[in-house]
Amino acid sequence: MASATMSMDSMRSDGKTGTSLAETAFREIEKMIVSGDLEAGSHVNENAIAERLGISRGPVREACRRLEEAGIIELIPNRGAFVRIHDIQDILDIYDMKAVLQAHAGRMLAQTITNQQLAQLESLLEEAQAAADRDEVGEFLARNGRFHSLAMEFTGNRRLLIIHESMEREIQVWRRKLVSRAFNISAVANEHLQMLKALQSGNPGHASEIFRDHCIAGRSRILRMLDAIGNSSDDALSATSKLRIVI
Repeated sequence: MASATMSMDSMRSDGKTGTSLAETAFREIEKMIVSGDLEAGSHVNENAIAERLGISRGPVREACRRLEEAGIIELIPNRGAFVRIHDIQDILDIYDMKAVLQAHAGRMLAQTITNQQLAQLESLLEEAQAAADRDEVGEFLARNGRFHSLAMEFTGNRRLLIIHESMEREIQVWRRKLVSRAFNISAVANEHLQMLKALQSGNPGHASEIFRDHCIAGRSRILRMLDAIGNSSDDALSATSKLRIVI
């Protein structure tokens, strides 16, 4: 029957469905953007990506739509998909929102987190430090990112986790640039250790403050980075176009 016939995009011979193919394309494009293979403002060539992954354009187009919803790329009529260039104020605003959410998460976790969950977070920080010692910035970021996601997951609030991961996608490239310097890696590692200790203390108010302060410190690192390239915070908006930094 015609209704039972599945297109190449909905089912391939290897058993992958259209949904899983779109997810594969989503992760591949996201990885290319984060790694710098696709720079700010560059065109996302759907044909090339489809050929690279051995799939049709359908899942790639769906991935691009999802990436637009995530604020990572921009779809321009009659021109296609382009990697979005974020305004520095967008990123500062996200950090402000993160500070509120992290403070709430810290307060919740201090009251509910288990010893097993604490051990999982501690293990991630140990792995992150090992990566830092090997000067593997990408792995350091991955372990620390997992630390934050797992902490949000442990709150038991699914919506909080979804919002957190959405904001993380928009700032991860900034974070890569910020922690590429040794002093920033050290600062971030120490802040995460303080977050873990705050949870171990079981003090909701203290944990809330430490989680919030971590986000405020991240926001400050962005402003210091702009100062380091010869721009004052008043010139932050114009500095963005000069840096051509992509989120």
